[in-house]
Order: sequence, then structure tokens, then C-alpha cells
Amino acid sequence: MRTRLHTATVCCLLFAIACRADPADVKPGDSDTPTTYTYGDADGDGYGDEDCDDNDASIHPDAQEECDEVDNDCDGETDEGVTSTWYADADGDGFGDADSTAEACQAPSGYTDDDSDCDDGDPTTHPGADELCDELDNDCDDEIDEGAMLTWYADSDQDGYGDADSSVESCEAPKGYVDDSTDCDDSDAAYHPGASEDDCTDPNDYNCDGSTGYEDADGDGWPACEECDDGDASINPDAEELCDGVDNDCDGETDEEDASDAETWYYDYDGDGYGDPPNTPTACDHPKS
Repeated sequence: MRTRLHTATVCCLLFAIACRADPADVKPGDSDTPTTYTYGDADGDGYGDEDCDDNDASIHPDAQEECDEVDNDCDGETDEGVTSTWYADADGDGFGDADSTAEACQAPSGYTDDDSDCDDGDPTTHPGADELCDELDNDCDDEIDEGAMLTWYADSDQDGYGDADSSVESCEAPKGYVDDSTDCDDSDAAYHPGASEDDCTDPNDYNCDGSTGYEDADGDGWPACEECDDGDASINPDAEELCDGVDNDCDGETDEEDASDAETWYYDYDGDGYGDPPNTPTACDHPKS
């Protein structure tokens, strides 16, 4: 009796092994597929000995490699072909150095996905930065000081006033140049805006206002030789002084405290924002404490 039972058991086992499904026919999740798996396939992904992680059904030789620091397709490599290129951003301005790279799934510390910095040692130099007049390419557009240079005018007679017809572009004033372009005769220091014209018999326009001698070009009743600007009728010895940076009344002073629109200021000795009424000077600008 025992011999017969043993023989029957062995036959059943051999039959079960013979009927095992072919690995190629097993498709996990297929409702029409018998619940039969490849021998040694613990995660049920259809792969046995060739599976490099039999505890994760998403990892097997036919899986798609993902950027997760895992060998998803069991080829002995990790994240091959799926990493991104990152660029070192040493100055922390958000723009990286195209010549210093790293391959990774996520940006390593100190790296960015931008490779357009032209000076990764200076955080003020990068695309979009303000171009400064400093002989450097601040905005990384391969041009230097474009739009930032100033215009300077030749001052041949060294009177502080330049010739509008003789100019240069530069960051700093070249020797013999000034930022004023209002000289009407740059060969003679006696001619410039504000020059004296007190001789009513002299036919020369020393102060460059367009009139000479006893002419009254602006029609304000004051001849050129007796006022400070015969090109502006609002400027003459009888005019009210205003807080406008101009010597309106031709007294040789600008924006003095008796200007008609000068403000009243109160001394605030204790700095609490409230002034002392008895101390009320008038001035165009805030008095120095």
C-alpha cells in the first residue's frame, strides 16, 4: 500500500513540472493567463535567474531605465542615458559655467541647468545684468560698455565749457574734455555761459546768450551788458529768485534763502520728527543740522 502511494505522488509532481508555463507566455496582470510563474520569480514579473531584483516587479531586463539611481533594466549600469546635465554656478547668480558640468538626476548643490554665465566668479556678471561702464562685458552679450559710456566735449580753452562739435564716448573724461557742451568759442576762455558782459560798448557775445552790447535779445527791458542771461526774459536783475538752480535775479547767487518759493524749516534738535517753532529758517534745500 505504501509503495503504491509513493509512486502516485511522484507521478503527480512530475506532471506538474512538465505542465509549468513557459516564461515567455507569462504576462503578469493578464487575466487570461493561468496563475503560474517562472521558477524562482518571487515578484511575479516573468523573470527568474536573470532578474537583478526579484523583490521588485518593476525591475527586470526589459524594464525602462529611470533616473532614480537604480539599475532598472538589469544591465549592470545605473541611470545610463537618462541623467540631465548641470552646470557649476560658483558665484550663486543662477547662471552656470558651460565648461564645468555634472551628470545627475537632480541638480547637485552649487549647480544649475543654465550654461550662459560668461564669468562664474562674479555674481554681478551674467545675462540680463546691467551693463556698467567698466570695460567689462557685464551682461554676457560679447559687447563691452555698450550704452553705458558718457559723452565728453573738448575744452580747448580750459574754461570748463566744451565744444558741442568735438566729442568722444568714454567711461571717464579724457584729459582736456568736460561734460558741458555750451561753449560758443572754445578757443578763448573769455567766452562761455555766465561770462561777464558789463561793457555795453563791446560788440562781442562773451556769455554765449546770443546777444551783444546794449542789445536786449529777450525783450525783458534789460540789455545784455546789464543782465546775466539775455536769452531768457525771466532772468534779469528785477526777477524773483526761485528754487530752481538758476541765478534768476542776476546777483551772482543761486537759490538763496530769500527765494520766493523757499520753504520754512524747523530745527529738530532731539531728532523726534517734531521741530522747534522759534527756530524757522527758510531755504530751498533742507538745512544741514
